[in-house]
Amino acid sequence: MQYTYHAECISKGGLLLGIIAAAITIGIFIFWSIPVLSARPKAESRELFSKVTIIIPARDEEKNIAVLLDSLNKQTEENLEIIVANDQSADSTAEIAKAKGAAVLDVPDLPQGWLGKSWACWQGARQSSKEWLLFIDADTYFEKNGLLRILEAFQDQKEGSVLSIHPFHAVKKGYESLSMLFHIVIYGSMGAFHPLQRKLSSNGAFGQCMIIRKRDYGKFGGHEAIKGRIVENMAFARHVKKQGGKVRCISGRHAISMRMYPNGWSELIKGWSKSFASGAGTTSKVSLVLVFIWLTGMFTFIPAALSSTVSYHWVPILILYAAAVLQIYTIAVRIGTFSFWHALFFPVHLLFFAGVFLFSFLQTYLTRNAKWKGRSIAEKEQA
Repeated sequence: MQYTYHAECISKGGLLLGIIAAAITIGIFIFWSIPVLSARPKAESRELFSKVTIIIPARDEEKNIAVLLDSLNKQTEENLEIIVANDQSADSTAEIAKAKGAAVLDVPDLPQGWLGKSWACWQGARQSSKEWLLFIDADTYFEKNGLLRILEAFQDQKEGSVLSIHPFHAVKKGYESLSMLFHIVIYGSMGAFHPLQRKLSSNGAFGQCMIIRKRDYGKFGGHEAIKGRIVENMAFARHVKKQGGKVRCISGRHAISMRMYPNGWSELIKGWSKSFASGAGTTSKVSLVLVFIWLTGMFTFIPAALSSTVSYHWVPILILYAAAVLQIYTIAVRIGTFSFWHALFFPVHLLFFAGVFLFSFLQTYLTRNAKWKGRSIAEKEQA
């Protein structure tokens, strides 16, 4: 009887170890290489400033817009074409933007079937007079020479392509570090960082910063083509890919940064839950399966540590845990100011992620009561 129990423990432990090892292996593939922008832009590239219109969709962004516009005004002595698409803000967003030298476009009422951000981006793009369109969120800001690095990277891309940049997450408060796993899952879902990334288009795009040629934007149908989609960045990338275009994703480290949900736990939870479950629905099936297996393997550490089988396999479990921590840390430092300690205690992040994802799923698909900045966003997905 005792022998049978030992055999079962060894067998169950072997299964858990196998799941974890498979997950880490898949993680090596989907996070093979995360490109970053050039650290030293070329002086002769400064002429690129005259090619771009910067479009900032903004709704009640008075706490963020000044920081972004100040960072843009420091990029060059030339006059940049900056359009703040003021989406019926109830605060001082428009006044601050005008004072900082941006052109403010008051966005008309939201038409049937549109979601706010896509509508604001669409309106801003129609007002552009430049060759390139750079869409950026109001809660981002540029590092020194960051805009030029982005323009240089885009210049090398072929016609019919999109460059999507994930801003580097500047973590200021302890609770903000709980965004780490959300970022990692988003990176994994892009299908953009595997060994074949140079040959294949990404399956998605980051929503905070995206640059495209104006003629390509029109050719692909712009935001009008995905006007009712909650996760517009993923939907637009998939639409571009179907139309024969290509999307490339890179990290914005040393170029563009962001502060996410600085106003407390409630904002953090609501912010991530507003679209995360629906985002999973827009992810390609292959990427979704690979990320799911990776997450499953990471979660498996929890029952493995609590199971009685740990006494039979504690050495390989510790080795695999160290490998997982190293993998997560290597990814996280390209995404934001996450420390080794955040990676070391990643099971805490897993539990928080699971709770928020469940909350997002309930809001999006069951209660259909997802809201952001006073607007309902769930029902428009079906428009």
